[in-house]
Amino acid sequence: MVKSSILALICILSPLPMGIWEQTTGEQIRVPCPSSHSSDPYRLPGACVAPAPAVCMSPAAYVYAQEDSAKAQAQIEALQQALAQKERALAQIERDYETSLAEAQIVQSALTPLCTSECSTFKPALIGSALGFSTCAVLWGASQWSK
Repeated sequence: MVKSSILALICILSPLPMGIWEQTTGEQIRVPCPSSHSSDPYRLPGACVAPAPAVCMSPAAYVYAQEDSAKAQAQIEALQQALAQKERALAQIERDYETSLAEAQIVQSALTPLCTSECSTFKPALIGSALGFSTCAVLWGASQWSK
């Protein structure tokens, strides 16, 4: 603590802008502050002012941001795969619906000649119920299959 305070005071009082650099061993040394940067991202010693407008963060925060970004990218990819799977299932349900609709039209065209003008309202209601039931059964079966 005292060593850090002394180094910070020396950095502030020196004519050349100096910063405190902490090495991996924990030792703190004085280094001159950079006047420009050559890479992106770049490392900046403590107590130095960034030479250009920048988003500055500690090494730990940078590593955390990189890990967080990688996790978010993995989640995006997983969601895209799930969405593609749901889209394929929906397309299959739509094909099943179109097939059942075509079958219902075939049944309707086969039953239409049987009904004459004297037909009661019972027969068309029965035909409509049968068509509705078969359509619902196909859609329910497709939804159960896609789960």
